[in-house]
Amino acid sequence: VEHLAAERLAAAKEAAEAASRAKDEFLAVLSHELRTPPAPVLIAVRLLRDHASLSGPLQSTLEVIDRNVRLEARLIDDLLDLTRIAQGRLLIEKRPIGVAPLIERVLEMCAAEIEAKRLTVTVDLRLSRDTVDGDATRLQQVLWNVMRNAVKFTPADGSIDIVAFQPSPGTLAVSITDSGIGIAADALDRIFAIFQQADGAIVRQFGGTGIGLSIGRALAELHGGVLRASSDGAGCGATFTLELPLAAEGVTAPSAVAHAPPLPSAGAARVLLVEDHEDTLQVMRQVLHSLGYDVVAARSVASAERTLEGDEPFDVLVSDIGLPDGSGLQVVRAFRARQAEAGAIALTGYGREDDVRRCREAGFTMHLTKPVTAEALQAALGDVAHLGLRARRA
Repeated sequence: VEHLAAERLAAAKEAAEAASRAKDEFLAVLSHELRTPPAPVLIAVRLLRDHASLSGPLQSTLEVIDRNVRLEARLIDDLLDLTRIAQGRLLIEKRPIGVAPLIERVLEMCAAEIEAKRLTVTVDLRLSRDTVDGDATRLQQVLWNVMRNAVKFTPADGSIDIVAFQPSPGTLAVSITDSGIGIAADALDRIFAIFQQADGAIVRQFGGTGIGLSIGRALAELHGGVLRASSDGAGCGATFTLELPLAAEGVTAPSAVAHAPPLPSAGAARVLLVEDHEDTLQVMRQVLHSLGYDVVAARSVASAERTLEGDEPFDVLVSDIGLPDGSGLQVVRAFRARQAEAGAIALTGYGREDDVRRCREAGFTMHLTKPVTAEALQAALGDVAHLGLRARRA
């Protein structure tokens, strides 16, 4: 009997592990499939906006497209983050970072919406210490979710106050206070629940899924902090406060590393672009040509490997990961076998922490998650193209 029970337990465990692996694989594929279609749209918008002949109204229309595709990409990321949080698999990479630069970046991201509603924003960042041990991308995500809500729920000509302070010697806090619609007392805890907003009328009037604050609180807790809300009620505005442990005395955030200087002649750099999604391939080839790069395209692992066998080396590899006959990891290994020092960028819809790690281990210099803007792609190329050129000229 005990032997039979042990066998059944082992079988149940194996089935559960198989189901977990299947779920992980499904989420990875879902991430890739959801992120791939917006990718060519963002890059195509950049190409169109570069045409000086476009009229003002058309430029404004392109800005609308750009803004809404970015919001769609953010929603996709939020939904995928929820699954990671539920499974306890959302990883953060802590290092000393300054909070003030994160706030400045969030304000830049919200600048267009702030200007459109004529909001007055005051900022007080007078801190003797503002360094925390945290994941810059994730903490920026928390602050952006809170700031986006403040802008959304504050009427035109309203105000938003951002204050950083130390509520205790070892704690840093950032409060964002708006003059918006406020929050009823019985809804203060509910707004942090997944898929919840204060009431149905808010959903109908303002839209949104109600998951941003839930993710924000989870991320704050992963950093050993807390995200809380307060309000005097409907029509009285609201305050959201993020509290985080300060880094140890004497620890400061490293200064920003400057990008590699622009190449004297970008056209001297040869790029092997590997992408099977036709629309993405076409617009990426166009934007790379417009930046002055010499581009050779491949649509599969096999065609990329044949191209690499040619006599002239490439200075940069830009490759998708999910390819019809294999993986971009195979491509970068073949690339590295011939050009050990050149730069390689993974440009893919697979954006989990494990995906990034595997890309790095296979030989990619950088990992970009789709959809990526033309500006981000240009910056990445500027960072790595000199590696191949230097090796080729040595």
